Amino acid sequence: MAISVEHDRLIPLRNTPSYVQKFTGRRVHLSTVFRWRLRGIAGVTLETISIGGQTYTTVEAILAFFKESTAAKRRRQPRASKAEKSRNCAKANRLAAEAESLGI
Repeated sequence: MAISVEHDRLIPLRNTPSYVQKFTGRRVHLSTVFRWRLRGIAGVTLETISIGGQTYTTVEAILAFFKESTAAKRRRQPRASKAEKSRNCAKANRLAAEAESLGI
């Protein structure tokens, strides 16, 4: 998604932490915002635009970044196979039986 100066709500990058706080209830550090812009999360970067020597992002870009980075992180998480789930369940049952026999 390209930033549209005419239609999107611009936010100076330095003000982004207080804007994020409105969504999360927690203020992120400005260095975190710069990391989102440069390195990103799970291959997704925060879109920005430079105007007159100042860097801006938009409300829409922030929301898209949150959505896309969450989806990318979910895709990267390995899922347990049925065999792994079965082994884990059997192990949990053995541990529960052992704890019960010890009176725990």
